[in-house]
Amino acid sequence: MLELTNKQQADSPTIGDPGQVQPLLGENEAEVLDFLSAHPLLTFVMTGWIRDNGLVSQLNRGTFHFRERALSVR
Repeated sequence: MLELTNKQQADSPTIGDPGQVQPLLGENEAEVLDFLSAHPLLTFVMTGWIRDNGLVSQLNRGTFHFRERALSVR
């Protein structure tokens, strides 16, 4: 599952953080677009880049990354 975070949170991992930042691959494009569609007013620019250029493309300014989080029951 993907999660939106602000830059400050993404750059400052916490102690015991289970997630590792990994680049997204072309095979993740449908899942990424589905996730971004939940917040269209916040993500329309990123969605446009992905729809125009694809998730992995030399036309993008860089690469898209994700951080996987472990689910825990308390």
